[in-house]
Amino acid sequence: MKNIYAFLVLTMVVLNSRAQFSSDNLHPMALCNATGNQTNIQVLDDGSGGYFVFWLDNRLDAGKKQVYAQHLDQDGLAQWAADGKVLTDTGRNTTGYRVAAWQSGVLLSWFQQGFTNAHDTVFCKYISSAGSDLWAQPTTVAYSGNGFLYMDLPGFNIFPNDSGAFIVHSYTYTGGSSGLTYNRIDFNGNLRWPALSKTQTLYGYDYRSQTDNQNGFCLVERKWCGIYHVYTAF
Repeated sequence: MKNIYAFLVLTMVVLNSRAQFSSDNLHPMALCNATGNQTNIQVLDDGSGGYFVFWLDNRLDAGKKQVYAQHLDQDGLAQWAADGKVLTDTGRNTTGYRVAAWQSGVLLSWFQQGFTNAHDTVFCKYISSAGSDLWAQPTTVAYSGNGFLYMDLPGFNIFPNDSGAFIVHSYTYTGGSSGLTYNRIDFNGNLRWPALSKTQTLYGYDYRSQTDNQNGFCLVERKWCGIYHVYTAF
């Protein structure tokens, strides 16, 4: 079992008497002591002095990980259930995820495996600061089938923009070639384009993506002979 801890180094700071943070690295504050394997930790500022902590956890089923999270206020007090709240209790294995501060909460996107253990489907959903789902159901962003063998994690990112957000990731296509696919969602979770209609097969591999800070994103790919900036989407 791996535990998740929070450390805070204090330099001339007087903590509120309610504060739970620890400045002693021998006695850190425990965020999760649940039986299971906690991995893939991500941390996100909540915009109010506290933060969200996310991780993958297989406590419900040793063979299937789910996304869990905890929300801490500015004093380090947990706002959600002890040992974290499950966010993707799907009964399928979650292999990767991304989070972004979005509207007044968090936009979560994740890869969910199918029956063949391929990275079959990419979902996203909007979560409030209280950990509640704000859409009736997750939005399906991409999926395997129709020539797409499976979805891949390289390049996987969420980029908020003025009309919603981009969700970007790579894929493996029939014949073994790989590429990148993306879509835009609005603030209600509606896709801008049909799933998998925006793809770039660039005959490279190891894709990376990054916001261009102008409501779009840039794509970088690696080939045998070098590294290339190849695409900007809006």
